[in-house]
Amino acid sequence: MKSLHVNFSRSWGGLEKNSYDLAVNLHRAGHDILFVCRAGFPIERELKADGIPHIAFKNIIAYIDLRVMAALWRIIRSNGFKVVQVTHTEDLGLVVPVAALLRDVKVFLWLQMLVPGPKKDAYHRFEYRHVSTIFACSPVLGDTALKNLPITEDQISIVAYGLDTGLYRPGRDGAFRQNNLGFNENDRILGILGRLDPSKGQMEAVRAMPAVLARHPGARLLLVGDETAHAGVEGEKKRLENEIAKHGLADKVKFLGDQRGAEQARVLNCFDVFLSPSHFETCSTSMMMAELCAIPIIGTNAGGTPAQLGYGKYGTLVDPKDHASLAEGIIRVLDDMEGAKNKARENLPGALERYSKGVVIKKVLALYAEAPLRP
Repeated sequence: MKSLHVNFSRSWGGLEKNSYDLAVNLHRAGHDILFVCRAGFPIERELKADGIPHIAFKNIIAYIDLRVMAALWRIIRSNGFKVVQVTHTEDLGLVVPVAALLRDVKVFLWLQMLVPGPKKDAYHRFEYRHVSTIFACSPVLGDTALKNLPITEDQISIVAYGLDTGLYRPGRDGAFRQNNLGFNENDRILGILGRLDPSKGQMEAVRAMPAVLARHPGARLLLVGDETAHAGVEGEKKRLENEIAKHGLADKVKFLGDQRGAEQARVLNCFDVFLSPSHFETCSTSMMMAELCAIPIIGTNAGGTPAQLGYGKYGTLVDPKDHASLAEGIIRVLDDMEGAKNKARENLPGALERYSKGVVIKKVLALYAEAPLRP
């Protein structure tokens, strides 16, 4: 199966990593793929490092870049691509007009972000009329897409992200925890895995720490990830550092840059509790990894997180944007770690079935082949 993958995002968060991982998994399974991205940003760096076929463009104008559209038209025609996979909704504006001209190309959108309001004007009706299938990572996301986009129910397919279930698995490594991360066996590591961004809730976690430490002096907060790379968010690490200093938490909170693959899995397995204090997640990839590692999870009662945690059956839910509620949730879990571990272990078999990359790739390839051309 030949497919062109398009993602012009500047960032390197869950959306970008998932589109990258899909392309890599297809490439390693022997399928002919080409990735088109923006030059000088993390996706290009990762593609180069892994030797994935790609083309990078400079100075892209969102929605209306005729130069990029013409290039996409030539790439699709010369390589015989019949499938174009898009992950960033903004990029549909560049892909759909090309597909509409070619007439024999299927466009797929892997929707990973909430559609915040109605988008049913003439432009969006034209755009989504040409999308063969929208992959939604959670039922919540699928429902909001149906409500706010000019699409029909048969255009939506609920597909989880595929992960390497052999890589993300339970396995505590005390030596790595101490020698590489600097934590001792008595510390209780509360870990957040995600880009440093106000919406991800790291600030609420920092503000929760004084109350948590009053009850559990061995608690430590580990923030794993880099800053989001777009205007208005740069400087989040500095804001977090200022808040840490304000509360005298310099020796209680650590930063660790973005991790991938085996190193990411090793770091996850050093967490005693996985925190997802995000203000809103449709389907958290990092939480999926924590599920596969059978780590106790605390998430916010917003978006797709409640469903992902079985509405509290497989984890602990707290109020979003509320550091006091987060602190209470952390204390409850640390007070009853065995109960929290039991929830995580009970969730593991279902997580293995839902998130297997082999199962997901098989489903995606079937949809590539079977989905109709539109309109």
